[in-house]
Amino acid sequence: MTEEALKLAETELRSAEKSTELMKFVSALPFWNSYLKHTFARRFATLNAPYEQRMHDVYDQALTLEDAVYRDRMSAILQEQRQAEQAQLEQLTEDALKIDHLGLCTPASP
Repeated sequence: MTEEALKLAETELRSAEKSTELMKFVSALPFWNSYLKHTFARRFATLNAPYEQRMHDVYDQALTLEDAVYRDRMSAILQEQRQAEQAQLEQLTEDALKIDHLGLCTPASP
């Protein structure tokens, strides 16, 4: 391998690291999601609180709602919650990738 080929490979790798595809790939990894949800538990609790309250409110109306209406309302809330969580996961992943790209998490030399 020539020096020029190595530099080209490094440039291509750095470009790929900045792509949205990497962020989406990483943010979809189950172990990464678990790590983020554990590390940022308070942030996710705050994010989920309004959705949980809304689901509780619909649950309290269960006896007065038709089954289909009940299911539709719960499904809509769950879908919104999933979208909000996904947006949070993607933002945290993007932040982590930026920190890594800036070299702020580079381990010290032995």
